[in-house]
Amino acid sequence: MPANQVCPNSGNGLEACTGCVCVCPSRFDFIADADHPATLLDQGWTGLLHDAKLISDAKLTVSVTGCTSPQKPCGTCTFTGPVDNVDADTGDINNRRCTNDTSIRCTTDASCTVGGGTCKFYVGSYLPLSAGGISTCVGNEVAPPVTGTSNITTGATASLLNLIAHVYLGPTLANPCPRCVGDASANDGVAGGTCDAGTRAGMACDVNGTSPIPSFGSTSLDCPPPGLMSAGNLALAIASSTGVETRTLSAASPSCRAASFTGLKCFCDTCNNAAATPCSSNADCVTAGASVCGGTRCLGGGNAGVPCSVASECPGDVCGVPGTATQPNACDDGTCTSAGGDEGECAAGPVDMHCAIETFRACTTNGDCPAPGDTCVTTLRECFTDNGTIGNSITATGVADPPVFEASNPTLASLVCVGPTTSAAVNGVTGLPGPGRLTLSGLGRGLP
Repeated sequence: MPANQVCPNSGNGLEACTGCVCVCPSRFDFIADADHPATLLDQGWTGLLHDAKLISDAKLTVSVTGCTSPQKPCGTCTFTGPVDNVDADTGDINNRRCTNDTSIRCTTDASCTVGGGTCKFYVGSYLPLSAGGISTCVGNEVAPPVTGTSNITTGATASLLNLIAHVYLGPTLANPCPRCVGDASANDGVAGGTCDAGTRAGMACDVNGTSPIPSFGSTSLDCPPPGLMSAGNLALAIASSTGVETRTLSAASPSCRAASFTGLKCFCDTCNNAAATPCSSNADCVTAGASVCGGTRCLGGGNAGVPCSVASECPGDVCGVPGTATQPNACDDGTCTSAGGDEGECAAGPVDMHCAIETFRACTTNGDCPAPGDTCVTTLRECFTDNGTIGNSITATGVADPPVFEASNPTLASLVCVGPTTSAAVNGVTGLPGPGRLTLSGLGRGLP
């Protein structure tokens, strides 16, 4: 009998099934393919952290709360989560950990009280990123619930995933995150490796994910970065779909703040509140209890987060806007040209020389690229194609894939405003606050 079928007249299993019912899934899971060319992160307006590669084995599971029909064809199903991965520690990442120490597996907050943490789900292992001479290590904590819909006939899917991205400064460009070295089998629950750095340096670990960038190696939630290297926590509201996500500049978009660009519009800034809530219009800030997207506020002192217009209103600190002053792109002539699909490039420069595989490495010859098969290449700087003009748009293209035997290979696409970190260097290299684009190709499954 095929999976997800129930025979109402079954007894000892030998009867003929005259009325089999194909029931709808009770869970969905999705795991992104880090090696797929469509799995990419474009973060910030400078273009230096565009086409960034993600970490493998980042599986997330949700619970189906209802479908148009309780049996197939199910139509559109709603879901919420996350819930435990079915094969956690036996092939899947065990992604439920204590926020104060992600090496501790948990099922309730009681397991995490010693360090004042809580029990949360994470999207994959620690994510290593390097660009422009700066490296970061990011732990992506889920701020529940994850919600959405999926049509199990067409594969059309839409979801909202709220994340808290914990950003840490990396020690070197080649090693942004502590690595789990020597583990024979990832996500088997056996801590056969050793953390080579971080708060648990020299202690045992189980690999939870591997980067396509050879130097970055394998990381593990068992190997958290040092808290002293924190560059802040970013709240990200990632609305993704298998359709085309679009953002269009309008009169309501915040004005760019960088010198020579103040007459243009930018997609993202932050609200004039203590949380520096990422925003794309004043309306976003009103919802967050603030008023102006890109408005000045006291950056510290006794009035931290209070809207201001002059420094005297901010005893002990300054009146300003956190992060790097915003502009549409870092192109030499200010113009981003379409490079096909969703991508853009600076036709007039800058021109970047970097390694083809380990793209974070600047180079002048192939000898500067030590990874096997790597070469030194020259590329135009990437960019978002809006150019700060009202009516212009940026897009992220998803692809629906109709499931076959409860499995499909969709591409999820999203556009999001990313706020600034507490590191001026990270903000300057990346271009934060600014837009982010994420596309994830991978395997989605319906589970009984």
